[in-house]
Amino acid sequence: MLCIIWRALHGMWLLVGQASSSQSGKFTIFDYFDLRTRTLACIVKESVKLYVYNMRSAHVEKARHLAIERAIIDAFKQGISGKDVAKLAHKEGVKAAKFAKRQDKRIIGPIISSRWDFFEDIYYGGTMIEGFLRGSGTLAATNAGGFYGEQSLGRLGYLIGSQLGS
Repeated sequence: MLCIIWRALHGMWLLVGQASSSQSGKFTIFDYFDLRTRTLACIVKESVKLYVYNMRSAHVEKARHLAIERAIIDAFKQGISGKDVAKLAHKEGVKAAKFAKRQDKRIIGPIISSRWDFFEDIYYGGTMIEGFLRGSGTLAATNAGGFYGEQSLGRLGYLIGSQLGS
């Protein structure tokens, strides 16, 4: 079945001709390593994505650490023993991290990534529809990759999953 679909699509591509077909598909990963403007654009794009993805993770970690500090201070003021202080602080830290994750909508990074792909597609001669489809695919894959990565590996998993998704 897949072979039949592939042949049909190839036949349509031959009918349309190379000049009328998508020009954005001619961009490859090796174009990033031309040591000119494409390399610079790639470095900027990946740096912005990593920075924005890391901002969210840093926000969650900061909230967790602040909650742990407050819980330790409050527990010592109340005169609770050391073992109980550690349990209480850990519980408060987990609670604060969950709240920070819910509060922080992880939408900025995927939106930046998808819009970048949209404009990159337009720049390389693609149509608006191709750019929209590529940007939408990046948005969905980045969100899914970040979600599943965070479920399995935590903060590092979110960063890796978001990068792989985009």
